[in-house]
Amino acid sequence: IEQIALSKAQNVFLRNPEAIVLGCDTVVCYGKEVLGKPKDKDDAYRMLKMLSGKTHRVISAVALLQKGHCDVFHDVSEVTFYDLDDDLISYYLSLDEQVLMEYREKENCL
Repeated sequence: IEQIALSKAQNVFLRNPEAIVLGCDTVVCYGKEVLGKPKDKDDAYRMLKMLSGKTHRVISAVALLQKGHCDVFHDVSEVTFYDLDDDLISYYLSLDEQVLMEYREKENCL
């Protein structure tokens, strides 16, 4: 995960060598399964249902690049979902993409 964050930062830094660049990536793990981005709404529903009422791990990696300096690290958080009923999951998945993007940005800052 750190390598992905570093690759994202390097991609921007190569085009902006005077900038301070931050690259990030996050992955969710539940049991032995690494959850990627859902393929579609059915897959998203499956993932949310699986995580409902349970604790999972979120691994977030950060790469900070500036001229003469590179720092890469990660942190692991445990997140516990409330029980999510079918109506709540369906409502969440019905939201338009812009609302979801704004929610995900806020969620990643918590």
